[in-house]
Amino acid sequence: PSGDEFVNFFEADLQRRRPFFEAPDFERRLTNGRDSLLKFYHQFAHKFPKNVVVEKTVTAQIEGVPVRGVLDKIEFRNDGSAHIVDYKTGKWADEKLRRPSAKNPQGGDYWRQLVFYKLLYENYRANLVRVTSGEISYVEPDTRGHFKTKTFDFDGKDTTILRGMISESWQHIQAHSFNGCGKKSCVWCNFVKNNKPLNSFRNEKNEMLDD
Repeated sequence: PSGDEFVNFFEADLQRRRPFFEAPDFERRLTNGRDSLLKFYHQFAHKFPKNVVVEKTVTAQIEGVPVRGVLDKIEFRNDGSAHIVDYKTGKWADEKLRRPSAKNPQGGDYWRQLVFYKLLYENYRANLVRVTSGEISYVEPDTRGHFKTKTFDFDGKDTTILRGMISESWQHIQAHSFNGCGKKSCVWCNFVKNNKPLNSFRNEKNEMLDD
């Protein structure tokens, strides 16, 4: 599509969700979206590969655990492999993109998300396509006007770590076990500990992985 058509897709979709926004917030998002997406289009549209699938809903089983996700974009390469792209809004966050380390053995949120999408797609039906890499791509520019991206080349260690996380999390879910962070001020931990619902969780941080 042309640049104008590209932005029109965004505007039409946002209009359908207008009842979810207060008027000032809606206008702000509309203005920011128009500006950011048109700049993003002019910088990257000529590089977009054509052999892709977008907004793919996938259900599968990983380590016997039923899982589901929506992949923003799957790019298919000439060698038969695939590359997964997940688009983000908001500010760049280095800690969310880091691989596991001794200090943070679970890795960053976005690293886990991409490895999860790799496992999800590779375990989808009788799929034989291997996902060899993934990418986080921000559609909002930073303060210098740059659209940042981060690409990961996956290896066996990545998938082994995440398979273990999925299996362990599923065991906790089945056992109705919630360890939590243990902080006295954590409303989620207190919610489980006291078995008492709060009036609202509206002020708590909501981690949005799919924008």
